[in-house]
Amino acid sequence: MAELRSAFKDDNPNITQCILKLLYIEMMGYPVSWAQMEVVKLVASAKDQSARRLGYLALSLLIDKDSDFLFMTTNSIKTDLESGSPYRCAVALHCLGSIGNEDILEKLAPYVIPILGTQATYLRKKAALISCNICEKLPDQAELFIPAAKNLTMQKSHSMVLSGTQLMTAILKADPTLWDNFLPELRNCIRVLKSLVTSHSGSSENMICGVRDPFIQVSILNLLLVFASCRRKLRLTDAVDLPGLFASLSAVLTGSPSTKAAGRAVLHTAARVVLYIGAGGVLRDTALDVLARFLTHKDNNLRYAALSTLAASLRDGTVQSNEISKHRATILHCLTDVDPTLRKRALDASLCLCDKTNIRFIVSSLLKYIKDVCNSLSNNDIEMRAAAISGIILACESHSPTPRWHLSTLINLLDICGGWENDKGVGGEYSSAKSSAKGSSRSVSATFLRSDIAASVLYLLSLHSSLQPYAVQLLLHRLPACLTTMNPSLAYLIGCVLGEYGHTLVLHGKERHGEDDTEGGHAMTSSSSSSDEPIDDILGELGLDDTTSPGTETHPQTSVPTHDDSHSHDPGSKTNIHPSLLFSSLHSLLTSAVCKNVRVHSVCVNALVKVSAQFPSVFDAQPVDESEDLSDEERKSREDIFTIGSETKRLLSMYAHHLESELQTRSVEMCTMLRSDKVNILCQTIPGKGDDDDEEEVEEESGGSTDEKKIEEGEKELQQGEKAEEHQTSAENDDLDDLLGLF
Repeated sequence: MAELRSAFKDDNPNITQCILKLLYIEMMGYPVSWAQMEVVKLVASAKDQSARRLGYLALSLLIDKDSDFLFMTTNSIKTDLESGSPYRCAVALHCLGSIGNEDILEKLAPYVIPILGTQATYLRKKAALISCNICEKLPDQAELFIPAAKNLTMQKSHSMVLSGTQLMTAILKADPTLWDNFLPELRNCIRVLKSLVTSHSGSSENMICGVRDPFIQVSILNLLLVFASCRRKLRLTDAVDLPGLFASLSAVLTGSPSTKAAGRAVLHTAARVVLYIGAGGVLRDTALDVLARFLTHKDNNLRYAALSTLAASLRDGTVQSNEISKHRATILHCLTDVDPTLRKRALDASLCLCDKTNIRFIVSSLLKYIKDVCNSLSNNDIEMRAAAISGIILACESHSPTPRWHLSTLINLLDICGGWENDKGVGGEYSSAKSSAKGSSRSVSATFLRSDIAASVLYLLSLHSSLQPYAVQLLLHRLPACLTTMNPSLAYLIGCVLGEYGHTLVLHGKERHGEDDTEGGHAMTSSSSSSDEPIDDILGELGLDDTTSPGTETHPQTSVPTHDDSHSHDPGSKTNIHPSLLFSSLHSLLTSAVCKNVRVHSVCVNALVKVSAQFPSVFDAQPVDESEDLSDEERKSREDIFTIGSETKRLLSMYAHHLESELQTRSVEMCTMLRSDKVNILCQTIPGKGDDDDEEEVEEESGGSTDEKKIEEGEKELQQGEKAEEHQTSAENDDLDDLLGLF
């Protein structure tokens, strides 16, 4: 390296050998940025073609696109483009295409256009590729290349037609408003496409795997796709006269062989064009059949391409879900493939396929997939879990057939995904798992998704009050499984719902939610079928035991009556449910290991306080007097109610410190907020210096006495506010003491 540095300083005449050594050193991974200026000197002083080629090669490899040294080569590239020598133009075009940035391309674009009209086919093809690059990076320059693109498309050489179609595609992508400039050339391309498929004459040099010029066919089909996209972006609905378009597409779909890769590429592109332009009839059915054959092919590349096309068509609305409903099972089967990229694309297509007629089947399949298939800890499976959960939530919000099915599905989803947490906290080891699918800027963590499900359930219940008793009943049936699987997310939701809406089940009574929930004549098949069991049997499922102490895994055995005389007058209930069931359920949660989770413990304690305030008849139940004349059943019921009330008092006494700490924390937060608001108001009441000269004179004369008075008044208001806050805090503490005194 030191020898090379000294050779450059001594103006060694054998400079090309030094540059070759630099290229080798750079390819070995060593930094040679210090020699960029020497490369620029070689390009500017090259006298023969070999030195020029070496200089442009070193320029492409050693200098970055954003380097300032690159601008020093602009004149050298310009000189070679204007030289007229095909060799000098070729190496200059190659270098310009490799490292040309927006500034250099803007300066040299006028010198590329004349090369597109030269007689040398080799140069015209290179210039066409550079022109595509210019149109992509400089959309405002695209209009300059319209005449050259038209001229290339009308040539007889296949390579010229290919270059022309690619240049037209680049121009239309850069500026969709130029679509009407290429109508004659587009009609000519359609004729060329049909002749390539139907004609069997001509040289065999362009035959690839039995397909004539598959590159030109795919390029023309891509041009048609971009042309239709331009009109859609401009919202143009008038018909365009393109004779032979459907006939050419039909010939491609029926005449291209599907046994070789070249033919399959043409078929796939033609199917995309047919679906995008909205063709109907036999042509549309043929395109869908082509994609269906690809879905069942053993080559994962074909299956991936078919799934991508179907998902894009469903998302754009060019294909309806009922058109490919017969392939629904095939798409869902791709979720079990070993290729993670194919699974992601299958999930995308499955979610795009959802509508109100098939969402029950698709969501149930996805739930089974999440539960049975996504059971490893690999990064791909974690991403797939998050993507599937997020997709199910959004699909249910958009296509839910009934609110009740929506609620059952969300609870099922939380039951499945909540079990992935450990008992260290909500989220556990999956809290850092992110879903960062391509094309999506949203990163979704597992913890966020579980919180989102619980929030969606609570929001749904706030919108539909008629679902509140059903939600309480459904979650009560899930409670035994929740205690077994140690699912903190589901336990958190159960605590929230029992505390907020538990009283609705008591008021509405024993409702049978197993009736047919039909839509369009089809019975609802959801996980809510478990709610057909009598509500009286829930207690038996909980497995309660009398001898439980807090912190153990057994729970007090309690038999509660099914009637509540205090609510027997409710006309909307068939058989009223006794509120002691809510107390027993919360006891089970609080005395289980799942309450090691801080959030679950807090919400269950708060729920028990709410239920105690709503049903004081259970909380303040008195022991049974032996002198009372009661039947055995009535005596047993009252004893059970007294046991539940006593257990509630004991639990709340244990957690009294928690309640007091939480109340004090909230009071301090409220006082801090109020104090900051009053300080802001006080600051706003102190005026600044006025702009009037008279006001300044008055302030100077008074010596700022007015400001001092206002500051004193503000301080007095602040002191009064603090006293009021202290009084309010003491009143809240007195209320808390009264509540704790009951224990």
